[in-house]
Amino acid sequence: MQTCEVAIVGGGPAGLSTALFLANAAPALTDRIIVLEKARYPREKICAGGVGSRADKLLRSIGVDVVAPSVPVSRLSLRTAAGGSSAEVVNMGRVVRRAEFDHALALKARERGIALLEGAQVSQLKRNATGIELETAAGSVHARVLIGADGVSGIVRRWLGLGASLHRAQVIELDTERVAADLPRDTLHFDYFDPAFTGYAWDFPTLVEGVALMCRGVYHLRAPGQSPHDIQGILAKRLSERGLDIARYRIKRFAECGFEPHRSYAAQRVALVGEAAGIDAFSGEGIAQAIEYGAFAGRYLAEKLAASDLSFSDWNKRLAQAPVGFDLHMREWWLRKYFGPMRGMIERHLINQPSFVQSIGEQLSGSNSAYWHLLQAFGAAGMKTVCDTLKQWTERRQ
Repeated sequence: MQTCEVAIVGGGPAGLSTALFLANAAPALTDRIIVLEKARYPREKICAGGVGSRADKLLRSIGVDVVAPSVPVSRLSLRTAAGGSSAEVVNMGRVVRRAEFDHALALKARERGIALLEGAQVSQLKRNATGIELETAAGSVHARVLIGADGVSGIVRRWLGLGASLHRAQVIELDTERVAADLPRDTLHFDYFDPAFTGYAWDFPTLVEGVALMCRGVYHLRAPGQSPHDIQGILAKRLSERGLDIARYRIKRFAECGFEPHRSYAAQRVALVGEAAGIDAFSGEGIAQAIEYGAFAGRYLAEKLAASDLSFSDWNKRLAQAPVGFDLHMREWWLRKYFGPMRGMIERHLINQPSFVQSIGEQLSGSNSAYWHLLQAFGAAGMKTVCDTLKQWTERRQ
């Protein structure tokens, strides 16, 4: 049986970032961290691939530069029933393929001396007096601390007794050639096309084996008790409007669950990060937040391991104070406001405020001025409390 201080189940951005930030904060623990990945790199991960520059900036703060084929993006386009708007944001982010991005990040972890076991699917978890025992396809592991970074249906989330989130999403995507109606190639386009549809469609530039293509898809957030929409039919109709036949393309589907502030995502010696805890259910953004999650978790673990305080009783409180936690709380609040009876009024107000789309792009880039633009976009006295909170958070990030 291998022994370690920290076993991280899941070798995606959340798990690998947790390992990297922990190793950076506590170098003496580097060779006592094990990341368990059930597949072998490069492995496919279905994802639109948008990475806000704030994620790359965060990784570079600890000397990690993830070099992978990508399409730089510097323009954000938004369309709603009330109209459309766009904004240019320098160095807003990039679009990657997860197979390539995750592999490159895994190589960085190995370069830092972090043990990464591939083909190590976890089949059983058991507590004992000194930690957690894991049975995996690559052998047994005993860890003092366990981090679940293995997604919405991962074994660690289930072991903690967390069922499905109230914010559940169905997603469908595919890759096509460009068409004349597409926006410039440096643009991320979001289309909230139907006031009755809780979700959106997207068109992102992508690079598949060196070929410039478009990733197109539909994200549908299902309310409790709501019947599923025919998202494949919606996507087929959108493709047809562009002269494309959905039957010609490989369709990819996946599910996501949203972060819920009232839930506890940690217990003694165990915590969840990234998709295992929950993503931003409003936009479905996951990669940058996974890396931000890793930054929080790595530093938190370094502190707690040094103090031998492994109850993790303050995990939720500390997470809420961290940039990623505050961001997830605010987006969950925004989700409940936007997908409701005031949606039409909100869309009209926001589309008439050019600074709103600018603020979204700047938030993706990691600009500290993003929420000042958001404040300008709302302006109403009823938003004062929210804006004051945003101001405090912005000042903490500076």
